[in-house]
Amino acid sequence: MHMKADYLQYAITALSNLLRSGISPDEALREMQFLQPRYKDFWRHAAYQAARGTGMATILRPLLDEAMYSAVNAAELSGTVITVLARLEQAMEEKKEMRKTLKSMGYPFAMLFGACGVMLLYLAFVVPAFSRSVAPNSGNTPSTLQIVGSTLNSVISTYWVHILVGVVAMVGAGLLWLRDPANRNSILALFDRVPLLGAAARDLFYGEWATHMAINTHAGITVLEAIRLTSNILPDYYRQEVLAVAKDITRLGQAEATTPRSDADIRKRIPFMIANAFRLSERTGVTDSNFETAARVLIAQGQMRIKLFVSTANNIATPAAALLGAGAMFPYFIQLTDTISQIR
Repeated sequence: MHMKADYLQYAITALSNLLRSGISPDEALREMQFLQPRYKDFWRHAAYQAARGTGMATILRPLLDEAMYSAVNAAELSGTVITVLARLEQAMEEKKEMRKTLKSMGYPFAMLFGACGVMLLYLAFVVPAFSRSVAPNSGNTPSTLQIVGSTLNSVISTYWVHILVGVVAMVGAGLLWLRDPANRNSILALFDRVPLLGAAARDLFYGEWATHMAINTHAGITVLEAIRLTSNILPDYYRQEVLAVAKDITRLGQAEATTPRSDADIRKRIPFMIANAFRLSERTGVTDSNFETAARVLIAQGQMRIKLFVSTANNIATPAAALLGAGAMFPYFIQLTDTISQIR
């Protein structure tokens, strides 16, 4: 059964609150059919299963991914279901905020793209109209404005369907291209070399992963098993780094497993807060709080870097968009200047 992220977050929050009030699991699940009437059939059947002794993790499994299911399943054994459900809800809220922060990066690029489109339309339709109010050059030689305007007007008027189809096709091809994990890895590898942007993306993705590591280990899952269960949260470009750590944990321990063996070792790219969480976990024997601390720091740091990147990009994109808009009028001013010089 598929449940949208917003509905799932609400369900986990409501269920956690109901269980915290002290009612039994079957009563809590029975109440859910009134709190989420859209899914009343699922919650009615869930209440029936709970009344017959089925565990909460098994009941919720159709809604949860592997990492979330394993955390709830382990939490049932350790008696921390309410806490784990609350932390899962918090993790989903952080993920939502992280996605909003990442989306904000597109605003400066959208501004420039829109400015280019406006400039072309302005040159094709608006500027030629202005040109007719200016006396033409002497003789039959067309002005720069007339050449640019008439050419663009002709191209856009004649081929606007082809242009629209081409833009839609390019966007569709780009989205299809991004569905391939190898291509997404290429983008992330490219981002890694961009100041602010690479570090911000790494901080946010690792922050989300550290949150789930904290949840799973709090529920009683071992570090090695928690890495296996949560590694799919990371894009493959980052996942290989934590899997390299997992490969050596049993033999070397957490601290040594996070230590790069050479400059080419991919573990060198792991954020300091993550490596430090592994080291402190081994030293103190407490894993969940160390990864939770790392998650908070990385998410806050990543959001700060994204905001700085967007602010810097806006400072560049805004005057660039203004210049593009002004550039559309440039041929008009050339013709106006020519006309004035002829009058003199």
